[in-house]
Amino acid sequence: MTIRILGYDYHVKYSPSSEDGGMEHSGRCSTCKQTIVVDPDQAQQNRESTVLHEIIEALNGHLELNLEHRAVASLEAGLYQALRDIGMDMSQLLNEAEKSNV
Repeated sequence: MTIRILGYDYHVKYSPSSEDGGMEHSGRCSTCKQTIVVDPDQAQQNRESTVLHEIIEALNGHLELNLEHRAVASLEAGLYQALRDIGMDMSQLLNEAEKSNV
């Protein structure tokens, strides 16, 4: 699955956090590699919010906002709740990522 962020094409894929040197991560974003990696061993809502979190991380990096992780996490939580409350189906992004990682 590819998602465009500020004109950059990011590949969204699944990879267990255990493959990241044993460190626990729900997800990670690399602006250099233009990838968003999501740990598949989470509940669906956690995977959805992780993708949103990593999109904000990419924006933070490209726009040089210098937001601390706490600010990124707070923005993600607020946006995720607002988008779910208006009925936005964020699972579509995950479904596409799951298909591309099969």
